[in-house]
Amino acid sequence: MNNIKNFTDFINESEEINERKVNVGRYQREGKLGYNDQFHGRHSLSYTLGVDLGLDPDNEFGGGDWPGFDHKSLYVNGGKKEGTVLADALSGKYTYDDLKSALAKFLGIRESNEINEGTRSQFGKIDKRGNITSVYMHYDGYPENVLPILRKGYKGGKNVDYVISQGSGSGLEVNPKNINFYKDDRDSVSTGNVARIANYLSDVEDESGADYVYLWDERSKQWMMASYGERDLRVAEV
Repeated sequence: MNNIKNFTDFINESEEINERKVNVGRYQREGKLGYNDQFHGRHSLSYTLGVDLGLDPDNEFGGGDWPGFDHKSLYVNGGKKEGTVLADALSGKYTYDDLKSALAKFLGIRESNEINEGTRSQFGKIDKRGNITSVYMHYDGYPENVLPILRKGYKGGKNVDYVISQGSGSGLEVNPKNINFYKDDRDSVSTGNVARIANYLSDVEDESGADYVYLWDERSKQWMMASYGERDLRVAEV
């Protein structure tokens, strides 16, 4: 019975980690947000804002600070700082980052100076049969950061299998042993096939909020990549 309980706990923990992967880029790309922009993709705008600011998702339905929308108004409820943040939040005046900044100020949360820090990515490989296996990386997935890392630590596909075996992490490092891997998320991988590459790219956008994808191709011996919204791979300039 103890083994069954431990396995159940592991599954619950893994599901919780997966829930905390939000697609910030989807809302950022909508520009100035209106009432009809409360739901894009897997998570609502309020949930995305809450997770993006580091609030506890367990407070979504009470017990602590959590954002919500009442028609066009952005508010905080359930914690020590309750009240209206912006009465006209969804009136077409504010972008996602505007709402995030206003919410952070209301809650007394200091934001990062680097918006790029929250750029999500998928890192993995295409095997000789065209099968894709990749894992989620939470921070710093923009090409200006990742391409030099690939050049220094993953040239020729070096270390790719090790990273995949460890699962999702906070961000790619030149030395893969310096990556902060999410240990309870080790079995969480995304899969696909190059014959259906558009489906794979769409899935990782919707499920993990990937802004960029980086895949080592064992067939061509090249790094391939794609940006948000693209439905095919291109050669990465590594």
